[in-house]
Amino acid sequence: MKKLAIGLGAIVVLIIVAVVAAPFLIPTETIKNELLAQVKSATGRDARVDGDFKITILPRVEFVAGKVTFANAPGGKAKNMVSVDRLNIQVALFPLISGEVEIDAFVLEKPIIDLEINKAGVPNWVFGAATPAASAASTTSGKQPKQAAGGAKQAASSGADAGPGLSGLKLGDVRLVGGQVSYTDDKTGVVHKLNDINLKIALPSLDDPMKAEGAVSWNKEKIELLPGLSNPNGFLNGKQTNIETKVSSAPLKLSFKGSAARTTKIKAGGALDLDVPSIRKLAAWVGSPMTAPGTAYGPLKITGQVNVDGQKHAFRKASIAIDAIKGNGDFSYYGGSRVPNVTGKLQLGMLDLNPYLPPEVKPGSKKAAPTGGGASPANQSAAKPASSGSKAAAAGWSNDPIDLSGLKAVNARLDLAVAGILVRKIKIGQSNVNVSLRNGVLVTDLTKMALYGGNGKAKLTANGSGRTPQVALNFDLANFQAHPFMVDAMDLDRVEGTANAKLAVTTTGGSQRQLVSALNGSG
Repeated sequence: MKKLAIGLGAIVVLIIVAVVAAPFLIPTETIKNELLAQVKSATGRDARVDGDFKITILPRVEFVAGKVTFANAPGGKAKNMVSVDRLNIQVALFPLISGEVEIDAFVLEKPIIDLEINKAGVPNWVFGAATPAASAASTTSGKQPKQAAGGAKQAASSGADAGPGLSGLKLGDVRLVGGQVSYTDDKTGVVHKLNDINLKIALPSLDDPMKAEGAVSWNKEKIELLPGLSNPNGFLNGKQTNIETKVSSAPLKLSFKGSAARTTKIKAGGALDLDVPSIRKLAAWVGSPMTAPGTAYGPLKITGQVNVDGQKHAFRKASIAIDAIKGNGDFSYYGGSRVPNVTGKLQLGMLDLNPYLPPEVKPGSKKAAPTGGGASPANQSAAKPASSGSKAAAAGWSNDPIDLSGLKAVNARLDLAVAGILVRKIKIGQSNVNVSLRNGVLVTDLTKMALYGGNGKAKLTANGSGRTPQVALNFDLANFQAHPFMVDAMDLDRVEGTANAKLAVTTTGGSQRQLVSALNGSG
């Protein structure tokens, strides 16, 4: 045993001496060429170092490379997929020998990354060549040895292993300076570009709080990032850890303060705060300008408690403010069933819809011509006589197929309560709407609507569970005062009295024309 210990000790000393002496015995150019050859073997693409190249061992392990490039996929738009102006990595030697990683410096200067997807849908980050080890692994039967499979299962179940050497991880000067990332999808036409990427991370040890600060420019707006983690070591080992993150820019501000755990499933919860000064400006910034009429879609503010537990997502105690509309509610989502399940409850104050409506056309004024150069359905109806035997022929209804099968993609239950609704001059009092969607059947149930002294109820059912859509509508408005309603709705003051209105219709069909032609019921 003593001789064995001496022999092992001698081998370790020889290895350390070899590692320390290697840079002095082997030319730097040889080391560089070997590294580039390994990259070529692993990825099938060329890599180059056209600037400085230095490797030192003492007093610390240091790797410096300048003007580093990694070739793009054949046929790619950019010449290189990755280029880095300068890479500097410094790691303390003696802690590394003892199993701890102390990174004195990790600095990437002006990294440029071009991510591309060609017209065939193939991304440029999928590499053609594989390492011999990977190739050998791919030719096996795919069965893992019992010990390896068990170890993998145990690691997955714990979801918490900092890995060898990470327990002593310390980060010194860790920075990304002046980076740029672009994403181009030739198949969909989507293009995104991030400029001026700067990031700095501070981590004295895994048991100390990790703080980071950075910024990036996107669509000519600077976005500041402030992520923070109270105990990285606890997070890596599956323990609940405090998280505080802030994202700030002119179009929006987003913050999250809560906790999360790294386990086999995502588990997190905390307070979310979203502040958008202008919805219209935000939409324009992300590339989808709003053309909606009216003067609305200004400020948006959302706060609440977010909870994520695997496939279960919840947003509780939510407070929502859009323009002058304010409300609160609770929402949940579960994605673990055959189809996702969504539930929600929302209570709103006074709902003034006028800012969201186009300007009202006054009686006798000239109406705007229809867009697209074609006549509207109403104009077509006036211009063309109706064909005999068809109720919908004169109305210009579309023959385009209507498919309601998408209603089967989710099950939902939504309850909405509104203190009041204002549409033009029409005033609707307290109203409650329940929306149910299950197995492709959508039921919108207006259980209460206060209207000019009367009460209304309505139920609209859209059935997409079968091959042909079915629609049913029942509407009942009782004992409402006709005079104030007609004045507000039509500026007509010649009607007095208490009014009632009832409507019950059903129809079925696969297009507008079929639905109108099959209308049946009473009113």
